[in-house]
Amino acid sequence: MNELKLNEKLRLLAIKAILKLNQITRKNQLNSNKNAEKFGPLENITKYLGAKKISLQLHERDEEKKAYILAIIQLLREYGIDIELIEFEQIFTNEDMRNIQEKNPDTIVTLRYMIDSYFTGWNEKMDYNIGEYCEVLDKTEYLCKITKANFRNPEEQAMFVITQLADYISYEKDYKSLPEEQFKQVSGLKGALLEGRTVCIGYAMALERCLTTLGIECNIMGGIVRDTKPEYIPLILFSGDHAWNQVRLGDNWYNVDLTFFSSSKDLNHILVDDETFEGH
Repeated sequence: MNELKLNEKLRLLAIKAILKLNQITRKNQLNSNKNAEKFGPLENITKYLGAKKISLQLHERDEEKKAYILAIIQLLREYGIDIELIEFEQIFTNEDMRNIQEKNPDTIVTLRYMIDSYFTGWNEKMDYNIGEYCEVLDKTEYLCKITKANFRNPEEQAMFVITQLADYISYEKDYKSLPEEQFKQVSGLKGALLEGRTVCIGYAMALERCLTTLGIECNIMGGIVRDTKPEYIPLILFSGDHAWNQVRLGDNWYNVDLTFFSSSKDLNHILVDDETFEGH
């Protein structure tokens, strides 16, 4: 609380007053028509306080307000309001996330990905309970710590991470039979890094997270996998039916299909140029 500026302390007092008023009116059934969920930027927080869940959209400009955000999270927790944090630019460190977990263990962390494609691009959104997300951070940090301790140049680091993930993660062959909610969990960082089983997008997300943590540029790609290049691309395939990665080493970009390499151990699927990367 000592880190907060005076105006932020006053804002917190205003927020607490509004929350208290809402609590009183709820007991008297005076605000039963309030929306279940509200979302928007941090500066509009007082407009959302009647909701049961608040989704805060955080931008780079909010980074200097981290102590204020943490105080809000704790306050909302005390009044039984769920909170989701949406970072459009990353402002919280891993330690910040663990601090948030302590203050409000029900916080939801939402990760948004822009999937690149030869045809088009699309967004993927993954939600995690902050406890699960902090477990993901632990796994990622552990692997990156071992990598840095044993390898110095980016090429060796990338190869080590790729081989470690390929050995650790198995492909979920029965994904089509999974209930929707379970499939979502398998298809992301939780499935890949915590449960060790996932599908192609989970492989790609895990590699992107680990290499990015090491400071190596890595993108998630989406497209199709075919033995021969089709003469035309049906509209239904514009979103892609497979995911892999492109990794930048030096001045060049290389393709990595961790899904294929995990099962085949074929070196033509990792860190190869476009000519070698056939069928994608």
